[in-house]
Amino acid sequence: MNTKEMLNSRMSYLDAIVSEKSRDIKIAPKGKIKIVKHNSTYQYYIRENINDSQGKYIKKENIALAKALAQKDYDQKVHDLATKELKLLAKLKDLYKNGDCDAYIESMRPYKAELVSPIKEPDEQYIKNWVEQNTKLEETFMSEGLIYDNGKGVMMRSKSEVIISKILDEKGIPYIYEKSVALSKFKTVRPDFTILDVKNRREIYLEHLGLMDDGEYFAKNVKKIADYEKAGIYLGDRLLITYETRKAPLNTHLLEEKLLKML
Repeated sequence: MNTKEMLNSRMSYLDAIVSEKSRDIKIAPKGKIKIVKHNSTYQYYIRENINDSQGKYIKKENIALAKALAQKDYDQKVHDLATKELKLLAKLKDLYKNGDCDAYIESMRPYKAELVSPIKEPDEQYIKNWVEQNTKLEETFMSEGLIYDNGKGVMMRSKSEVIISKILDEKGIPYIYEKSVALSKFKTVRPDFTILDVKNRREIYLEHLGLMDDGEYFAKNVKKIADYEKAGIYLGDRLLITYETRKAPLNTHLLEEKLLKML
């Protein structure tokens, strides 16, 4: 996870809580609730000032007052905890202002950086190595079906896959077409696209299902998705699905939203 983004997201969430609870506390009834166990039930009292140790009994028909006082205690505690966490996160955010230790290599002079071994490979080098390593390993699979050029010399099996590849290229998302992936000792698949999630240093697999209105094709791919999930590659986490039918073509806007969410 990108630490700065995570901090900003959490701080926005806490800011909203502090604002909301501040408003709720202002309109809450005055006084504090006191709860006393009586046999197998509980009795509620309202203490209107700190010197009133006993408080005034709250009748059953006025249980809404007891709930409002208990809610106020909860709201105050949540408000205080959120405020405290915000102060701590503000200090942590300030610490990351100039980047964390992983990114320090990127701020070094190139002639000096090339002499050291960083704790984390810079993104550009990591992408370059990943693409080169995987390209060397891959052999053309069923080449007779590769009839569409994506404009960058990569032959693909459908026009929709060409469209997907162009979207990935436009977004600057590294990918390998039909890279073999071992799901188990006896099961290997070739996802349409193996995408590199640079931020989290992991691979995501994109399968395009182009004939979803064909019953046999549909059943075959439901099994394929199940095989992925048996291998710990779950839909919505490291597995992305796009689909179309003869009447409903590939939804490119939905694909871009999915990519934005996952990456």
